[in-house]
Amino acid sequence: MNKTLKSLLILLFLTVVTLPKIASAAPLTITPCNDPNFPPFPAVVHMGEQVDGYYLLKVGAGKNIVFKNRLLPSVEQINEAGFCGATNVMSKGEECKIKLRLSAPNITGTLRPTVVACLAGIASACTKHELAIQIVDAPAPAPIVAVSVAVTPAAVNIAKGLTTQFTAVSTYSDGSTKNVTNEVTWISNNPGVAAINSAGLSNALAEGTAIITATLGAVASGEQTLTVTPPELVSIAVTPSSASIAKGLAQQFSATGTYTDASTKNLTNKVTWISGSPGIATINNAGLSAALAEGTTSITATLGTVISAPQTLTITPAELISIAVTPTNPSIAKGLSQQFNAEGTYTDTSTKIITDKVTWDSSDQNIAT
Repeated sequence: MNKTLKSLLILLFLTVVTLPKIASAAPLTITPCNDPNFPPFPAVVHMGEQVDGYYLLKVGAGKNIVFKNRLLPSVEQINEAGFCGATNVMSKGEECKIKLRLSAPNITGTLRPTVVACLAGIASACTKHELAIQIVDAPAPAPIVAVSVAVTPAAVNIAKGLTTQFTAVSTYSDGSTKNVTNEVTWISNNPGVAAINSAGLSNALAEGTAIITATLGAVASGEQTLTVTPPELVSIAVTPSSASIAKGLAQQFSATGTYTDASTKNLTNKVTWISGSPGIATINNAGLSAALAEGTTSITATLGTVISAPQTLTITPAELISIAVTPTNPSIAKGLSQQFNAEGTYTDTSTKIITDKVTWDSSDQNIAT
């Protein structure tokens, strides 16, 4: 037996033998509790372990008796509500539970603590309960191993061309948890639909479903379903990006949609066209804008919740598109003169006499100037 433990046992023994003599008919009794919720000390305790034990103290004689519980080294009485205190007033037939705490030394061998209780004022009214507890080596700590892996999100729907990040958290045998996203092996059962890299980032490649799992050693996660839906519209580009037309003319705009899988599609006839200033220029469902007045307006296209960037349409003054000369094909005698007039027609269908603004010319200056 270890020398330190021998010294401790000698101290216990010396303390016990100096106690007052136990009366043959002791008015106090100490017995182990038989309540499974309040068990006595176990017979075997590991080095350095701290355990609680419960014992029943009962008064067999006298009344209004005060008892003092005297404990030997290694055993501490825990004074808590519902248990015996260090000093109590009790009557015949009363009983209470003693809560004791044993702090096992860091040595092996047999520890023999003794629980002692005495009646105050009665020198011979003491009782004791001797224990024999085997102290053994502390068990080697159990290895901490992963017991489960949880993958989130549990179920995902994403459009073709998008990515989603999966996360893996491992729970260990000691109850601790750890983010192991970069430690697990990620698996997609349908990599043609959705591939997943070593960091848990999945890329939606084609419409369909794929099952995503993660493994950490021999521990596998549950299966999570990734559903890849058709590509979704992410942006609309309107062309031309900036246009300038004369009043009365029309400008055709086009809308091109870009989708989550980087594909594009002409949406000119599917979007809703909007002119910011319809009094200056209107735009129909086919993207054809009509210039009504001088000024500027913004043109946008929307489809669902996706809105294009606004494009500026500038309306300039109506432009001359034709000139009518009157009279047509006149005939006059040599030496006489003929007045001609010029009327201009503009892009907004307006007309204007421009006789004095045009440049007149004769195709044969020898016949008429």
